[in-house]
Amino acid sequence: MTNGKRRGYFRSGLALILTLAVMAGCAVTALGAADPFQSQKQALVERVLALNGQLDAAALSALTDEELRDLIRTGAPGMPVGCQAAFDAALAYAGVAQSDVSLIDVDPELDEYTPYYDVELMIGGREYDYTVAAYTGQVLYGEKPADSAAVTAAPAVDITQDGAVTTALRWDALPVDSAALTGTPRVKMDRDDGQTHYDVTFETDAYGYEYEIDAATGEVLSVKIERLYNAGGAGDIGEDAALAAAMAHAGLTQEQVTWSECKRDVDDGRLEYEVDMRTGNGEYEYTIDGTTGAVLEYERD
Repeated sequence: MTNGKRRGYFRSGLALILTLAVMAGCAVTALGAADPFQSQKQALVERVLALNGQLDAAALSALTDEELRDLIRTGAPGMPVGCQAAFDAALAYAGVAQSDVSLIDVDPELDEYTPYYDVELMIGGREYDYTVAAYTGQVLYGEKPADSAAVTAAPAVDITQDGAVTTALRWDALPVDSAALTGTPRVKMDRDDGQTHYDVTFETDAYGYEYEIDAATGEVLSVKIERLYNAGGAGDIGEDAALAAAMAHAGLTQEQVTWSECKRDVDDGRLEYEVDMRTGNGEYEYTIDGTTGAVLEYERD
């Protein structure tokens, strides 16, 4: 996602030739012309080097201003592969030649929790999106043009729920130590656009993770990571405490509750518990802060 930032690069038609030479996100300057922004870029390079003196100044100079600013915002943890390498990786993954591509858009997202390049290719009149890890050049997910012609029948489910959880935890771009989890991972099978996948969600003390895992191949289709802004302090109160908080607010005892359900959730970075209860007199729905136990919302029917 772009978070409102200016797209790193967009070229089509004859400009594609220049694009492939000076790749996505890089300003194209006429041959022999002086670059009026050179001093500005040099200042950005110097700020990055002040944060991480181990980086190569020449390699930094080849990056776009947007990439350099992202590095400054994140403390310059390393040297990203750059727009050209991200494009090359997406092209190789797609299995097509440069001549097959009529449109290119490469957008660096180095200030995301999982830094990446968002690469869009127009192939055969259709747009294909690829996510390339910013520091390794690995294509994390994307569709190959040949896949679009595949039969839409439901694929065999070769990956178990446990296998989907293992895949998510061991995802190469961001492995998560199972010992750091604050609860049991939740897994649900779903089907979208003819593709069967698992939705896998879990949390650590600081982050919430949501994965889509292909049920046939085990491929990671998408990843969403949210920082839990109410993390820390007392930590996760747990389902029992969330249920107790809802019952106390409603003025109910365990004997009065005939049925209850409590689900752990992450909403816009907030750790929450959704609590549903039934009594002989009605139904109750509560949203409880997962860190403090405070009642955020409630409704009675």
